[in-house]
Amino acid sequence: MTQTLALVSCLIFLILAGIHIYWILAGKWGHNAALPCTPEKTKALNPDPLATLLVILGLISFAALSLANAGIVAFPFDEKYLKILSLLISIIYAARAIGDFKFFGIFKIQEKGLFARNDTQSYIPLYVFLSISLLIITIK
Repeated sequence: MTQTLALVSCLIFLILAGIHIYWILAGKWGHNAALPCTPEKTKALNPDPLATLLVILGLISFAALSLANAGIVAFPFDEKYLKILSLLISIIYAARAIGDFKFFGIFKIQEKGLFARNDTQSYIPLYVFLSISLLIITIK
């Protein structure tokens, strides 16, 4: 079960990385639905290409980390460091699901708009899944 969960998580991370690669190459599909907006309809976040590149590298690293913790691939680090890093990433995804108490997450107050709807219906459940799956893979 752990290996299946790792493979599913890896696939999700790689799909998300692919979407970010599409955006960094000037793709527009889904971009407006991926960023929170203020009540005045302006973007609350406006990441530059460097920030997007860092997200891509992080997502690819998370995919590899998921596989390494499940024993599917080897990582050149001590296992305890992999576990600590995985737990930190799990906490980060849990924190993202909880949110900033303003624009995103379970406790957001800005509940109108495309992003807010997508956040409630898709992003929060995805982050909860990734957080829990990383936790399970790590403590196996």
